[in-house]
Amino acid sequence: MVRGREGGAVVSGEKVVAKRVELSELFFDLVFVYAISCSTALLRQVESGLPRLAAVLSFATVIVVLVNSWMVETVFTNRFGSNSRRDVGFMLASMVLVLLLSANLSADLVTSIRAFSLLVGAWTLLLLVQYALRYRESANDGERPYIRLFFLVLGLRVACLAVAALLEYPLGLLVLLVGVVLGWVLPGLLSSRMRVVPINFPHLTERLSLLVIISFGETIVDVAGGYFGAASFSLASVLVFVLVATLFVTYVVEFDGLARRDRAGITGNGMIYLHYPVLFGISSVTVALSYLAEGLVSRPFAVCLLYAGLALFQLGVLLGCGYNSVTQRPSAGLVAGVSLAMPLGLAASLVSGGSTLVVVGLACASSVVLPLGLRSLAVRTAGGE
Repeated sequence: MVRGREGGAVVSGEKVVAKRVELSELFFDLVFVYAISCSTALLRQVESGLPRLAAVLSFATVIVVLVNSWMVETVFTNRFGSNSRRDVGFMLASMVLVLLLSANLSADLVTSIRAFSLLVGAWTLLLLVQYALRYRESANDGERPYIRLFFLVLGLRVACLAVAALLEYPLGLLVLLVGVVLGWVLPGLLSSRMRVVPINFPHLTERLSLLVIISFGETIVDVAGGYFGAASFSLASVLVFVLVATLFVTYVVEFDGLARRDRAGITGNGMIYLHYPVLFGISSVTVALSYLAEGLVSRPFAVCLLYAGLALFQLGVLLGCGYNSVTQRPSAGLVAGVSLAMPLGLAASLVSGGSTLVVVGLACASSVVLPLGLRSLAVRTAGGE
């Protein structure tokens, strides 16, 4: 039996052995409970029945920055991390910066652009230093061109953030956004050149799953306060829990049951990017449920935000089906059913003008199509084998 190591992935014949997720990595993930909570809280700033535009833009920017930086840190750990004292030290330093960034978020990046740019820039610089140290120590000629790609990606973002910290609004905000977008899209554009150091796919999918679970945890904490108090508990509360549980089951059936984790020789960028709509969707659903409970915004907007979140989440899950075996991919009929369920549920909710009970009940009915279809597919395929 031939055994080898490819970018941290141990290969035994056709089997890829998962790299262990260390406890230090799980500790690093904990700060994202607080970070995601602070990010979604930005959307609670409301004017005239709608969230402030500045709050929406800030929320989108912060989520992209947080998740993208988490992804870069995770990819480094996946390919090169060894849970050494140095690696753990960098993680702890990154956690401090994430906590500072989260505690000082503002829905108005105009007034907080300097602090935001400096903190994100410092975090990005830490990531750049990690890659630089690996480059200096690497004896693998194949790794060096790959690491130079991250010099480009992270170097451009650090430069943009440093310039943004020096400029006034609106030019500073524009440069900040350019840096954020570059750090977000460049890894995807450079995917073909990153195959030289394949990722350990089982480790990546486990870390992504843990991040999603953390996001669901933030949702549970949020809805518990609005729906499960002594005075607020009702049948609608039960349906809210059923809705969140349905989304969780949908994710588990696809990514823990159907998606193949034994892949070798890939970059993992596709799996990373499809989790952006998953995470945006969970955050949007969390905020929409809070809006419905607290009456912070107009009900039609809250309903539209709820279904936008559900649609984003299900889009990410459907994209994840590309990692299934050919016989376990959803049929055109299932995709059509999911695509019809969302707009029909939205239309029924808006036309009825109903209570939270009606809105959440329709959302549950609309959301159950996908997990039932995926579960049926898994059972049928298993029976056929």
